[in-house]
Amino acid sequence: MMHRRVKTVIAILCVTFMVAAMLAGCKGNAAPSDGSSTTPAASSATEASKAAEANSVAETNSVAETNSAADPATENVPMYPLVDEPITITVAVFGADMTNPRTTWQALEELTNVHFEFVNVEKDQRSVYYAGNEWPDLFTEIQQTALYDYGVLGGRFVDYTQYKDIMPNLWKMYEEWPDAYKCSVQNNGAIYSVPRIEKTLTITMSRQHYRSDITDAAGVEKMPETPEELYDALVKCRDYLGGQAPMVAYNTDIIFPAFGDSMQIGYYDDGTGKVGDNRVEQQYRDFLSYMNKLYEEGLLHQEYLTMDGNSKQALFNEGKAAFTDNAGSIQKADFMDGEWHIESMKPLVKQKD
Repeated sequence: MMHRRVKTVIAILCVTFMVAAMLAGCKGNAAPSDGSSTTPAASSATEASKAAEANSVAETNSVAETNSAADPATENVPMYPLVDEPITITVAVFGADMTNPRTTWQALEELTNVHFEFVNVEKDQRSVYYAGNEWPDLFTEIQQTALYDYGVLGGRFVDYTQYKDIMPNLWKMYEEWPDAYKCSVQNNGAIYSVPRIEKTLTITMSRQHYRSDITDAAGVEKMPETPEELYDALVKCRDYLGGQAPMVAYNTDIIFPAFGDSMQIGYYDDGTGKVGDNRVEQQYRDFLSYMNKLYEEGLLHQEYLTMDGNSKQALFNEGKAAFTDNAGSIQKADFMDGEWHIESMKPLVKQKD
């Protein structure tokens, strides 16, 4: 078992992480094919945690007595920072490089007094990592099979049902979204991971970001709102950058909804129960024609499909590209005046007739 105080901090942080994931632009599949949960799961099997619990019985009793005597109106309301003395929590991240500082995580550290130490693990090494004994305090995502093997059977994950008193918003969310509860609870009644809810079948996790220092210098007068306006902005930025492609993309599908009524590439229900495939519809053809135009005119990076994520981020961070849908690693120091010049675009809409 993990020391109660550390568990309490982690339980509060896990709810905070749901916000952090959205702010940081961390990308993941809404419905991973391997059955992964892209939300935090807390582990409970580190030797340090066991030692901490063994040496802190008095402190635990003190915390319990304090809580029992607290004012009901303020009982278990988290105050910031979460801890007086800084502590370090290890976080495993699969298939993402967290070597460089991330602005959102830095802000969370300042708010909570909790330092996050990231462990980068390749996705194809997940099973090996699970089987080892060097577990972190948290996983940012976890496979459902692992939750069963190491939670239900192995008992190595923290059960959030034991912390209802300090996670009221989570349980309120479960009341509003009972299906989320059904997806979270295991067959032993435990909950080992916090769900992420997306209200629509749209690509809401991705959005276009742009460097306003570049767009302003290139003469782009306002944020693009239609595909046509985005095209005009890209042309100006390409010319300003000396012919360098101004857009480096991870997910071009976010532009697809601007060409019709469907929100996402793939299958759809026409409202009568009939299933169709957007990839054979006119909307998809118009989208492909537009993306081909960007590619052929050097507005979309020629290697966007094969370039690794670090290289894409480097182009954007170094001011060699103006538009991207993943700006999670950029820092103030990447701007010449040391101030933020990054904006987010609204979803593009169809050109008005």
